[in-house]
Amino acid sequence: MKYWPRLWAVVWTSVVFGLAHGLTEKSVALALGAGLMAWAVLRAKSLWAGWTSHQLTDMVVDTFLP
Repeated sequence: MKYWPRLWAVVWTSVVFGLAHGLTEKSVALALGAGLMAWAVLRAKSLWAGWTSHQLTDMVVDTFLP
């Protein structure tokens, strides 16, 4: 955030997060989800927003997907 605009930081972080989980069809969905979580952290000015949304997402995915 010190060197890049917020939007660029969110996009870059999201792409890296998606690719870190492997180059599969899920990478795009993971990158979009990471972007939403990063936006929540910036909007709330707290890492708790990202942590909470990540936990809720994990809970939903683990409950409804095989």
